[in-house]
Amino acid sequence: MLGLSRRTQARIFNTYGPRMQPNDGRVVSNFIVQALCGEPITVSGDGGQTRSFRYVDDLVEGMLRFMDLEEPCPAPINIGNPGKFTIPALAEQVIKLTGSRSKLAFSTAAMRDGAWKTPGAPPTASSSSGAACRPGRGSPGARSTCAGTASRCTAAR
Repeated sequence: MLGLSRRTQARIFNTYGPRMQPNDGRVVSNFIVQALCGEPITVSGDGGQTRSFRYVDDLVEGMLRFMDLEEPCPAPINIGNPGKFTIPALAEQVIKLTGSRSKLAFSTAAMRDGAWKTPGAPPTASSSSGAACRPGRGSPGARSTCAGTASRCTAAR
């Protein structure tokens, strides 16, 4: 069965790309819908939170590399982008790419601690290939565009 019985787990971080649903509750799709609708972009908390974003094609490549490991990996493997973005920086990028006039609106609503949502822990295991057993590493080049996402304001409400 693809040799998966020898594997540990793959941890996937904030994936975005084509076919995202406008109302799926993820930060990227939420911000895109708000920007396209001309609504304020809602940022929970003080905006200091960071996240790692990974384009869907890069996620697939990381999963394929994970499944192709020849040696067991004793630690979870993070499949994410080691670069971190603040939530306000993401919102500003969405505003720029959509040409929106939306402004940021900071909310004091309860929020989850997202420290675990960014990979980057030091290596905890190794394999002869040295590729996927480094938590926080994966294929380079996560893209930072929102092309191909839904643009219907009414469907998301």
